[in-house]
Order: sequence, then C-alpha cells, then structure tokens
Amino acid sequence: MATVLDTLSKAARHGMFVRAECRCGNTKYYRAMDLALEIGGHRDPRSIPFRCGVCQPKPIKISVLEMDVEERRKVQIWEPHEVKGRVVWMPRRMD
Repeated sequence: MATVLDTLSKAARHGMFVRAECRCGNTKYYRAMDLALEIGGHRDPRSIPFRCGVCQPKPIKISVLEMDVEERRKVQIWEPHEVKGRVVWMPRRMD
C-alpha cells in the first residue's frame, strides 16, 4: 500500500531520511525521527527552513528517502546534540 509521506512523523515511522540539497552541491542527510523530535512531527519536510552552510540560501531540493545499510555507510547523517543548553547539529558516519 502506498501512502503519502507529508509529515515528519509519517516518515519517521517508516525509518526514512530527509536530504537537503543546495544548488552549490552541498548535501546533508537527517533522520526524519531526529527532525520530528526537534521541530515537531506535524511539519511537512519540504517546509523546513534549511539553510546552506556554504552559500546561505535555502536548499533547492528537499527529499524524503529510504536508504539501505550500504548507502547509510557512505554518507554523514546530521544529528542533534545539546551543547550548553542549545541544540547543535553535528555530522556522524553511520556504522
């Protein structure tokens, strides 16, 4: 059965990832679960105001995708960490 993944909570339930891709080539991957916990599961992934760390505009393309184990090992997944009372997103390689 095919369903529309229009919220982060639906994507998180299926163990999916969110890819934010800028026109300059900078690409970041996030777990839908982490984003749902930090900004709310009711949000549409395409409405999240990502900013590129290199050129600063909003990313052109936001994708919700499923990655197998081999794909996860090739990319860095950005995770939230609490540092001095603030949430900071840091990259981590998946093992």
